Amino acid sequence: MAVTRARISRSQGYGGKSLESTRHFLLALGLLRRDLGANSKPQYSSIVVAVSLAIYANLNGSTSESRIHLEGLKRILELRPGGLAALCSSTPEVGNKIRRVDLELALSAGTPTLFGSQPLPMPKLPYIILLDDRSSCVALPYPLGETSPVINSAMTDVLALCKYAGSAQLSAFQYQDLVISILQRLIDYAPLSDERLLHPLDNVCQLGLLAFMSTILSHSREKRPACSILLSDLLRTCLDRFDDEIVYDGVNKYPSFHLWLMFIYAVSAPEYEQCCNKDSFVARRIQVLANALILETWENTAAHLSTYPWVAAFHDEPSKKLWDIIC
Repeated sequence: MAVTRARISRSQGYGGKSLESTRHFLLALGLLRRDLGANSKPQYSSIVVAVSLAIYANLNGSTSESRIHLEGLKRILELRPGGLAALCSSTPEVGNKIRRVDLELALSAGTPTLFGSQPLPMPKLPYIILLDDRSSCVALPYPLGETSPVINSAMTDVLALCKYAGSAQLSAFQYQDLVISILQRLIDYAPLSDERLLHPLDNVCQLGLLAFMSTILSHSREKRPACSILLSDLLRTCLDRFDDEIVYDGVNKYPSFHLWLMFIYAVSAPEYEQCCNKDSFVARRIQVLANALILETWENTAAHLSTYPWVAAFHDEPSKKLWDIIC
């Protein structure tokens, strides 16, 4: 009830905390402590409450509280046979809530995920629908084939995800599992608060993919999806450096990839409205790149962008708005 009230309060523009949500939060915390003290074996209800408390902390931007709840949850799961893997197999909805809240904390705080990105068993039917062989049906656009194996594998899965989007080939659970799995691997490969990747292409590609996947993870009809401030700032800094690193003899080596990065930065940025300004650095660079690629209409530009990770239903509308302002 605390999480529900917090979400309602936040959607109404009052922030995640309210007197009602705080009251429910304190009651839940007291009940959790009572259950943990009364039972030698952790109860399933304790897991659900701990997950809810971590979600509540993330909603209110309290990364320290979220980490405390998730670390406690990790200890609870370690006392249960099979740990998180067994929970994901028997109760996949709860397992994915744990993985997601862990992911959201890592994106906000810039840390590795607490539960890691190890493969987990998939639940039994009706959740599973067989996927095509992703590696055989997805070709990486230039220059993404030059990235490290981890980035290469994540990019292949992201492109497969885009192919499946809007089709009946994925169940809702399988879609969610694939989104979380991709984000976990990308974050744990190079946590945002650690030293950045030395290879410029790997660095900008990881950040660009994380920004793209953030728009998928947090997409809703009520609110425009945006990545964390930390991720957005890192991508902006990386794009500034990338400009210098990819230019050879005055020629941009990757204009199409660069154009995709600029649009992904804009549509995922918390300050999207500022990007929709004809004098913004985003608008100026997109205009230069579009001229270099001889892209004169939004239809041609959208076709160009869809070579890279792109879901038209999510990304066309905000990108077209930006394009119409620029051109």
